[in-house]
Formats: sequence, structure tokens, C-alpha cells
Amino acid sequence: MTNSLPVNDHEFILKSTEDDTSSSENDANTVKINAEPWEGKEVDWRGENIMNPIREQMSCGSCWAFSSIAAIESRNAIMNGDLFKLSEQELIDCDTTNMGCDGGLPDKAFRWAIDHNLVFRDTCPYQAAQTNSCCSNIHQAPVQIEDYTVISNDVQSMREAITEGPIANGIRVNA
Repeated sequence: MTNSLPVNDHEFILKSTEDDTSSSENDANTVKINAEPWEGKEVDWRGENIMNPIREQMSCGSCWAFSSIAAIESRNAIMNGDLFKLSEQELIDCDTTNMGCDGGLPDKAFRWAIDHNLVFRDTCPYQAAQTNSCCSNIHQAPVQIEDYTVISNDVQSMREAITEGPIANGIRVNA
């Protein structure tokens, strides 16, 4: 479990709660992130009709699938004008490079999606569990991934990337 504790207007400390006995900012379990105010363009993609509403993953550790699918949906809407609802369940059950409800990585999901056709959410609805019944070949959506870019792990690179569209982001949390 990770907590976000405000330090000042532009700085946050992420501290693992594994060791609640120490409150020092210099712990091995503490990461300090400096996020200076952005002097560039303000970006809010929610009002541009390129993002679907937030969806609930429930108790399944499928954040990687939700993040990946949301980024794919949004990029498709930007490029083609069509905002589809794609299936997270397909990634959970069919993408064996990730670990279903036990976690995964967006870049692996993108690699998998390059070689497979994605399906609509209503034909392969979210179950909040790994069903081991791959639904990849039913009612395929007209969305095909050709490539993806891994963004450098720094604030400036992420700022530049979000000006082009929503991004998939993963945060490792050890509970």
C-alpha cells in the first residue's frame, strides 16, 4: 500500500506503509517526486469525446488491462474519430504474457494487441476474475494496434506525451 503525503505545493512523498514505525523522509521505502508547476499547455482530454467513463476493476488486479484499453480506445478516437468500448476481459483472459488478475504491464498488453484483434466490451464483458476462456475471436472491433512507444520515466517526457493523447501508466505497489 502506498500513501501520497503532500509536502508543499509542488512536491509529494510516496512512502510505503510496510514499515509504519519510521516516518523519516530518508527511508529506503520512500520516493520523493518533484513535480514543478507546468508552464506549458494545459491538457484535459475528458471533454474531447476521446475518453470513455472510468470503469471499476473491483478486486481483480487488472489495472494494467484497464490502463492499456483506455489508452488504445483514446488513441483510436483521436486518429479515427470513433470512441469504442473495448474489452479489458479479453486482455485478462487471452494475454498470457501478463498475469490476469495477478497483475501485468501495459507495454506487454500493447505487444499482445499488435498481434491480436481486440473485441468489444459488450461481447466480452468484464468479470472481475480470470475466466480462462479467451474471447479473442468473437465480434472483433475495427481497432488494430500497429506500434506503441514506451515513454521515459521522467516528468518532462510524460508532459510531452500527454499533449498528443492520454497515456497508459503503471505504478508498482508492493502491499
